[in-house]
Formats: sequence, structure tokens, C-alpha cells
Amino acid sequence: MFNIIYRGALYSYQCESLDFQAGMIATFSGNRGIKIASDKDVPIGFFINSSDGNPFEYIESGVDSHQAIAVGQGEYVTDTIEPGEYKINDFLYCSCNGKITNEKIYWGNIIIGIVNSVEGSLIGFVTCFAKGLESVYAPITENIILNSRYDLIKNK
Repeated sequence: MFNIIYRGALYSYQCESLDFQAGMIATFSGNRGIKIASDKDVPIGFFINSSDGNPFEYIESGVDSHQAIAVGQGEYVTDTIEPGEYKINDFLYCSCNGKITNEKIYWGNIIIGIVNSVEGSLIGFVTCFAKGLESVYAPITENIILNSRYDLIKNK
């Protein structure tokens, strides 16, 4: 399930993936083509509906493999997530399966969004598509020595 609360845009692309779920993360695969993203890809948006039916489907020149995806800044609610415990303000990433996750093994990858609501198996989130913000929350090691300007001048 994938509900759009607020979205930036909907676009239709030629889809290479034949089996996807609404809410899975999409990435470019070639000349205006899309596929299911992995943790190594740059995410561009979210599939709106499952591959077995799409009311937003756009057919161009008799080609029936076009799929609409939501791109850009937006606010969404979905249950297409990797299993785990989600909390408000968690950073979200793309897992190796193309689903949303908050696992720390994906730190350093592009941040898909930030959780703003959790209700059972549904999470709400706002997209940000940014990189590197999680380092602000990384724990500081205890063996770092912080010196004042005076200590540095005096070579202490």
C-alpha cells in the first residue's frame, strides 16, 4: 500500500522491472527507463501501484509497460518497508531489495526521507533525497581530544 499525502510530481517511464509493489523505490535504468532501486542506486521516486495493475498507467505509442512514479519532494504513507522498528525522526534509506528501511548498515547512502508518523505497520514520511545528514547524529568517540586555541598556540 502506498498513499500520497502531498507530492511534487507524477511521471510515466518505461519500466524494466516486471514484479514490484506500490511504495518500492525506483531508479533510472537507461534511456528514460526505470527499475527497482537497490542500495547502490540513486533513487528518483516511488512506484505508485503494484505491477499487476495501475490506475495511473499511461500508454504511449501502444507500449503498455509504462508505469507512473511519484518523484520529488512529497509526503507519503506506506507499509512497503523492510521489517524493523521505526520511530519518528528516523532517517530512511533504500534497502538492497528496493524497499524503505532505517537500518544503520545503509548509513552513508542517500537518505530517502524522514519518518513523521508511525501507526502499526504503516509509516508516514517526508522525502528529502539528501546525503550525509546522518553523520550529525553519529556518536563521537571518547578518545578525541578537544583543544582550545590557547592550548594549540602553546603546543599543549
